[in-house]
Amino acid sequence: AAVPMLKYFAAFGGLVHLFLTGVFHTAILKGQWLRKAAGVLIGLLARMRLIKEEGKALEKVEAQMMEYQHGAAYIKKHPLLLCRTFLFTLLHLLSLYSVPIFVYQAFGLSGMGPVTLIALQAILTLSVESLPLPVGMGAAEKGFLMVYGSMFGPALILPATLVCRGINYYSFLIIGGIVTAITPTEVQVDVGAKQAAYIKLSELSDDPNVKAEDIIHVGDQIETYVVRVNDVEGYA
Repeated sequence: AAVPMLKYFAAFGGLVHLFLTGVFHTAILKGQWLRKAAGVLIGLLARMRLIKEEGKALEKVEAQMMEYQHGAAYIKKHPLLLCRTFLFTLLHLLSLYSVPIFVYQAFGLSGMGPVTLIALQAILTLSVESLPLPVGMGAAEKGFLMVYGSMFGPALILPATLVCRGINYYSFLIIGGIVTAITPTEVQVDVGAKQAAYIKLSELSDDPNVKAEDIIHVGDQIETYVVRVNDVEGYA
């Protein structure tokens, strides 16, 4: 009875992703519309005292929109980059979704095909990655217990959960990441989690006059360690 509930979370996750995709396209193609909408929403949240610094929140929205627009302009000039990004993203997701296959086989189990295991992990990820922390983390682990419980059995499902989550989530908090964007004050890094990570320029160099572009570039792989997660604003 618990597993059918997953379809509702999957529907929620799908709707959230469609909404965010629409927001990203609007930020790139119709920036003025999104600026007005964001201003109204932030003003409302400020009046409800859910946002303390309205001006700072607007600045963050503007900076994020500029990043999307600059990224879109760059991709327009380098169309092959979009193909490479799609390919690497596909390989990245397939690698993450394949972890249950190797854990399943490592425990000496058989009977479930790799396509089924990958599909279940993909649905599980879609279902819970849009939930805020710490609810999202708990839901991901509870969801794994629900979805894979009958496959691993009561004796192996808990260690299987620990191994799978350790590999495809917690390990990315200490392994490293890839630089995806650079601003005058900070660097955005993809660490394999649902939040982007941000590193202040002061943490990369002690020289106050140095520019981020002089010491790091988009696409560079760097070693990172996540020390704090800000789920309210959606970054690590």
